[in-house]
Amino acid sequence: MKIKNIMLIIALVSFAFAASCAKNESQPDIKPKALVPDIMYRQNVNPNDVFSASRNGQSVNIQWQIDFSACKKIQILRNTTGVPRDRDIVADMESSAQSHVDLAPNIGVFWYWMRILPPKGVGKNIGPIRVAPDNSDGKDYVIYTDIYNFSVYRDEARGTINWDIPDKNLKQITFKSNTSAHIKDQKTLLITREWSGKLDDVFQDPQSDYWYWMEVLLDDGTLITRGPTKAEFAGK
Repeated sequence: MKIKNIMLIIALVSFAFAASCAKNESQPDIKPKALVPDIMYRQNVNPNDVFSASRNGQSVNIQWQIDFSACKKIQILRNTTGVPRDRDIVADMESSAQSHVDLAPNIGVFWYWMRILPPKGVGKNIGPIRVAPDNSDGKDYVIYTDIYNFSVYRDEARGTINWDIPDKNLKQITFKSNTSAHIKDQKTLLITREWSGKLDDVFQDPQSDYWYWMEVLLDDGTLITRGPTKAEFAGK
């Protein structure tokens, strides 16, 4: 009787072991979930510990080794002074990105920041890092303002936007408006993937002035912002 019990126990253990092996073979290894890096919680961060920016003519290569994939998104900002104001957002990317190539608008000096948006709360700005001027004449530079253009006019009741831009690598276009030239309190009018079209904006207050912006987002995260452009009456 004891022998039978021992044989039964051995059989049950063997069956459980085989089932466990089969389960492990059928299910792939699950990678641990990425964590928000602790650098997001530090007060003083040396930007050189986070990212680098190097220039080759118009192209500025920005790279970072820290894994921000647990965050919401990554933005690249730049200006010509290094002072943290009047900065342009030049890239808006997925948090899994590890690099971005920015096309500087001219041969001058530029300063760059990274803005990391956590899963919740406000973004953290890291920077700036200075990029030296380009010694070339800049004649071969791509000028985004000449390529991604739009026009605006108005009558007594509405403003009208016309656009026609290249469809290559286009992710989406966003049109915004405001009753002043300030970015604050902009109203989003339309988000679209159509690279050519016409948009009418009926005024809530026909006596006010209106300004418009066009934001073109490309597949690589490049963000090209045009505006503010004031809507003027046709013929002016």
